[in-house]
Amino acid sequence: MAILSMDAGWASMARERLEAIEALFTGAAGRPMRVEVRVRGAEPAAAPEATAAEPPAEDPAQHPLVREAVERLRARIVSVTARQRAARSGEPPAAP
Repeated sequence: MAILSMDAGWASMARERLEAIEALFTGAAGRPMRVEVRVRGAEPAAAPEATAAEPPAEDPAQHPLVREAVERLRARIVSVTARQRAARSGEPPAAP
């Protein structure tokens, strides 16, 4: 199981995309991974209901910095997983 500890805004976004995040971790680990999203320092508050009068909120996952961070996380997970597999099989580690 992977535990992601985030600020409330990020945790809310991560929970909305939990299936995709679990798929990312599962693919990198090569085995099913369950992901738990926790809010740093407090229990998460219930999200307020959106009303028809409110404009749709901007999707924070579409921000370029968020996409870049996700790609870095994906690359790091794949790199660590590859090193762990190599260590278990006795192969020398690949050059970075």
